[in-house]
Amino acid sequence: MLRYTTSGQLDPTFDGDAVMTTTLGGINAVFNELVLQPDGKIVVAGLRDWDPPGPDNNQKNMFVARYADNGAPDNSFGLAGTNYMTVPVSGNAYTVGRCSDGKIVAAGEIGEQYALARFTPSGQLDTSFGPAGTGWVTHTLGGPDTEQFEAVACLDDGTILAAGCTAEGFFSTLVDAVVFQYRPDGTLDPAFGTGGIVRQDVAGESESLWGTLVQDDGKILVSGHASIGGRMYALLMRFNPDGTLDTSFDGDGIVTDTFGYMNVQIFNNVLMLPSGTIVGVGAARTGDDSVLAMAGYEPDGRRNPNFGKNGVVLTPLEGAERFGASDAAVTYDNKIATAGYATFSGVDHISVVRYRTPEFTQTTISPAAEAFLSTHI
Repeated sequence: MLRYTTSGQLDPTFDGDAVMTTTLGGINAVFNELVLQPDGKIVVAGLRDWDPPGPDNNQKNMFVARYADNGAPDNSFGLAGTNYMTVPVSGNAYTVGRCSDGKIVAAGEIGEQYALARFTPSGQLDTSFGPAGTGWVTHTLGGPDTEQFEAVACLDDGTILAAGCTAEGFFSTLVDAVVFQYRPDGTLDPAFGTGGIVRQDVAGESESLWGTLVQDDGKILVSGHASIGGRMYALLMRFNPDGTLDTSFDGDGIVTDTFGYMNVQIFNNVLMLPSGTIVGVGAARTGDDSVLAMAGYEPDGRRNPNFGKNGVVLTPLEGAERFGASDAAVTYDNKIATAGYATFSGVDHISVVRYRTPEFTQTTISPAAEAFLSTHI
C-alpha cells in the first residue's frame, strides 16, 4: 500500500517511506481494494496465503485488515494481537465497502462461489449476518469457475448490492453480468430481480461487471465490458431499485461504447460528478497501443459533449506498453484521481493520474508530467 501527497509525491509520513508491505503473518498477502473510514483509518480487503500447522497446508483466505492513517497496523481490529480477520474457508475478497453503521462488507469468492462477508466495526465476523451466524454467505448459479463478485455497495438501510459475472454453463465461454441484492441479515432480497438476483445478457456473448454506484434516487449504475462481434466494448448499465433495467438510460438501460480500439475497451469503475455527469473509467487497447480511457455521460445515457472531446478522454503514456485505470475517485476538490497500471519494457508500475474537471487534456503524457506519477516496488 502506498500513499501520495496532494502534490503527487510519495508521502514519507506514511509508514516512514510512503510504502507499506506485509504478509499478515503468512506466506503472502494481496490487498485488492481499500476504503477510508471517516476517522482516517484505512480498511483493506484481499487474500491471505498462509501455512497452518497440521496436514492441511497452504490455505488462502478472504480477509479484512485495518491501519491507522500513518500506515501503522491497528491492533484494536480483528484477531487479538493482530490487525486483521479472515473468513475461515478458502476464498478471496476482491472488493470492500463500508456501511453507514460502520460495519464492513467484503465481497469476492469462497470455494469458487459468490461470497459476501460482513464484519463489525471492530473487525469481528458479524454473527447477525449469514446462516447460523457465520458472518458470510455464498451462492452459486451453476457456473464452473467464474462465480465471483468484483464490486459491492452498502445502502443506508443496510441492504447490500454485489456485482460480478457468471458463465452460462459448464464448459461455456459465454458469461453474463450479475447483480445480487442482500437484506441486512444476508438473505437474498426477493423484491429485487428474480429472487434477489439480476442476470443480464447484453448481446448474446460475454459481459462482466467491475464497478457499481448507487445514485441518490436509489438507481444502480454498474460498469464493465461486453463482447460484441468479437470486440470488447465499454459497458454501463442502470437498474431501477427493483432490479429492472432503467429505460430512461439510453432507451434500454444499457450503454455500450467504443473509442476506436480493437482489442479492449473497458470501464473498471463508474463515478458521478457533482454536476450529475456519469463517468466511466478504465482502459482501451489495440495491440501495444494502450490508453487510459474515460467517458462522460448525461443522466439519460447520452455522451456529455462538455466532457473531454466529444465526451471522451483518451490518455496515452509515452513509452508504456500497457496503461490504464483500475479504479478512480472524485477528490474533495472535484478532481478525478485514477489508480492503475503502467508497463515499461515488461516491468509493471503502479500509476496514478489526476484530472481537472470539467477541463481535460487529450495529449500524450510523459512519466515526468505533473498529472502523472509511476512507482515500481
